[in-house]
Amino acid sequence: MRKNEGVTLIELLVVLVVLAILIRLAAPDLRSLLVRWAADTAAASLADDFRYARSEAIKRNDFVTICRSADGKSCAGQAGSWHTGWLVFVDHDSDGAVDTTASSSAPPDEILRVQQSLSWIDAMLPLTGNPEKQFKFRPNGLAPGYLGNLVVTASASVPGGTVLLCVSATGRIQPRPGQVACAS
Repeated sequence: MRKNEGVTLIELLVVLVVLAILIRLAAPDLRSLLVRWAADTAAASLADDFRYARSEAIKRNDFVTICRSADGKSCAGQAGSWHTGWLVFVDHDSDGAVDTTASSSAPPDEILRVQQSLSWIDAMLPLTGNPEKQFKFRPNGLAPGYLGNLVVTASASVPGGTVLLCVSATGRIQPRPGQVACAS
């Protein structure tokens, strides 16, 4: 007598039905996890570039600016969502604009980092206060006058799909997942 090797059609169908049920149960949790991960990643990326800009200002003993940028070559002219991208550059004349040519008083500005658009993020906007289009770090590493927040929203329809970034008066930035307000 021959032994049958393999699985029957009924066994295969039972396994597929059980697998489909498990996927159906896990899908909402998986979506929430992916949305939270996207918001955390975008918030961490912006926070890292703030820290980098601050450290470069100190290291170079020069002004360093981080600004919203859609093209990666120049700063956006008006306030808006930071999810379109940003850049970090040495701002020799502290005018908040990327100068590609030297002037009589300063050499051309140097772009240090470019963050392209974060297409998986819905918005990166201030929760309250005036929306900042750029942050300038002085040679001593301080960015006085910038006190506010940014809310990174990966998906407004998914609970936990936002991260609050608190910007201190000294220009330091801190992610605060799950919080609704920055400490004063």
